[in-house]
Formats: sequence, structure tokens, C-alpha cells
Amino acid sequence: MRVLLVHNRYRSALPSGENQVVERDESSLREEGAEVRSYVRESDAIPSFGSLEKAALPIRPIHSFSDTRAIDRILASWRPDVVHFHNPYPLISPAFIRRAQRAGAVVVQTVHNYRHVCPNGLYFRDGAICRDCTDRRVAWPAIWHGCYRGSRPQSAVMAATLARHRSAFRGVDLFVAVSEFTARFLVDDLGVDPDRVAVRPNSLPDPGPATPPGSGFLCAGRLEPIKGTALLADAWTRAQPAGHRLVIAGDGPDRQRIEDLAARDPSVTYLGVVDRAEVLRRMDACCVVVVPSVGYENMPMVVVEAFSRGRPVLATGHGAMADLIDSEVGWLCEPTAASLAIAIEAAASGTRPSPASVRRRFESRFAGDEGARWLLDRYHDLLRARAGASTGPSPG
Repeated sequence: MRVLLVHNRYRSALPSGENQVVERDESSLREEGAEVRSYVRESDAIPSFGSLEKAALPIRPIHSFSDTRAIDRILASWRPDVVHFHNPYPLISPAFIRRAQRAGAVVVQTVHNYRHVCPNGLYFRDGAICRDCTDRRVAWPAIWHGCYRGSRPQSAVMAATLARHRSAFRGVDLFVAVSEFTARFLVDDLGVDPDRVAVRPNSLPDPGPATPPGSGFLCAGRLEPIKGTALLADAWTRAQPAGHRLVIAGDGPDRQRIEDLAARDPSVTYLGVVDRAEVLRRMDACCVVVVPSVGYENMPMVVVEAFSRGRPVLATGHGAMADLIDSEVGWLCEPTAASLAIAIEAAASGTRPSPASVRRRFESRFAGDEGARWLLDRYHDLLRARAGASTGPSPG
């Protein structure tokens, strides 16, 4: 089977779980015997673009002529059975979807966010959940508020992109949702037939038995409003759990707030940007991982990584977190400083889920490389259905 993977990688300055998923899919599909090619563009390359490429940037989400031609050449010369894409923005654009459909390929998308409806893909604006563009043909509220990158012109381009390619997305053969919450979004907000949605949670290779829990709390991820940076800072200042430290790793627009917190509070350590190996080392050294998001999470890799190391997770109950976290693996709280502070105190002083209990959740839902075999099974199902539809019923 020939599989073409298409993805626009997010900036390396803001580590992305989605990038990790694409990389693992590529390697594991090859290990399972599939012929795989990848068409990948890098957002990191944008600063090095020449003047003509930069001039074309505003319209590329609507139609990237160079990328569509490049994918056309692959479709014509290599003839993939399946075109599986993740993120097409901002460089590739969804224009290639129709070309893949016309070339006879099965088209699959793994969905990690809400960008089919919401131009910034987050359902989040001005520090709060926002669903103003749901059920709108054109996302006028997003344009007015400049939701995409804080720019009205860029938001207008993204809103036009969503409107222009709505019919192309209707032709996607299968949407792979990374969580039950994401699946509900596709069905309820985008109107996708439930038969065209399948759930495949993010997974990881099993790192082996968990080490004994360390001490303190770890928060690793982007430092920005939707991730609850300010919420965590306020809650930790309120809680001040005796004998515990808070270690924070990551970067983003809220970095200064965390640097200020670490400067005035000796119980807080800010690491800045560290590689994944260091995050996992710090995870082993802690006793609780904190995910204080105030927006809808879909399937954060940090939760899967925490479970794989036997570390319970303290999270706000937004989005998929309510489906992922229960008393056997952690704590849920309301996305307020007071509620999070109470949860921090409880996690610091009360009985915590054991590493063995947390590991069992990982082993039952998120361990191993079953993801590639699962994908291949879905691809084969779609191709068989396509072949059956093309031949039609047998004559009676």
C-alpha cells in the first residue's frame, strides 16, 4: 500500500505534539510494510523566504500554487492509494484535497484542533472559550476580533480559506479524531456523518515500569494564555504547598510572567526551553504533572507521557481532559485559581494515585505501536469500500 503523508510542521520554537504524532506515524507505517512518502513544509522556513515567496504568503492558506503542483506531480507519478494529512496551514493549503480526490486516492485527515470552524483553531479568544463562529458560513466574528495571529487581514484570509474549502473537507473519506471530545466536535459542530469519524488516541512506545515517584510538580508546555500560565502562577502563589517545588519548562508569550514568578518565589524553578529527554527526566523526578489549560484540550501528549511514567495528572476539566482524567490517574478541577489551588493542596498533602495505577491506564489505552496497524486496517477498509462502490451490485 502506498501512503502519502502531508503536513505543515509547526514552528520548532513552540514544540508541538502534532509534529510528534506525524513523525511516529511515518516511521511506524514503514515498519508495518507500507510504502510511505511525506510531503512536509516547515513554518520555520518562512523567515528565509525570498521577497516573492513572502509576498505570496497572505494567499497561501487559500491556494498554494507551488505546493498543489508539487503534490500533483506525486499523485501522477507515484499514484498513492491513500493521502493522509494533518495540518495544511499556513503554507500548503487544503487545495490539494480535491486533486487527491480526483486522482482516486482515499483521503484521510487526523484532526487535532477546531480549525475547520474556528480560524485560530482553538475555540479561544480574549482569555476565554469562544464559539462565536460555529454554524457560520463565513467566520465574521473572527475577522472582527483578529483571532488569527492578532490580525484582521490574516483572519480574513483564514475565514475565506475555511469557506472556500468547506466542500473539499466534506469529501474527506475518514476523519481520525485524537479523542472522543474531538469526535464530538466533528459530528456536532462540523456536521460530519459519525460513520466518517474514528477515534485513535495518541500513543507512545512503552518506556517500561515506572520509577518510584519523586517530589514536587511539573508543568511542561507552551507558555500562553490558553495553556493556563497565569492561572497556574496565581494558584501556586495561593497554595504554596509545604515541601514541594513547581518546575516549569517551555516558552511562549507568557514567559515573562513565569520568570517573574520564579524570581520572587524560591519554590518555583523555570527551566526555559528544554528537549524532550529533559522533560521526561524531570517527569520522573516529580510526583504530579500539572496541565492547567483554560481552553479545550484535545489529546495533549504531555498527559500520555505522564501516564507512561506512572505520574498522575492534575488538570482543569476542559475539553478531552474530562474524558482522560479520573481519580485513578489524577485530579480534575475548575479552571479558576481558587479551584486549582485547592487541587494543588490536595495533590500535595493527600493520597496520590500509585504509579502502578497510572501505568495500567497507559498500558490499556495508549501504549505501543498499535496506531500504525490501526491506520492500515482503516485504509484497507476504505479501499475495499471504494472498490465495492465502483464495481456496483452484481447482476441478478
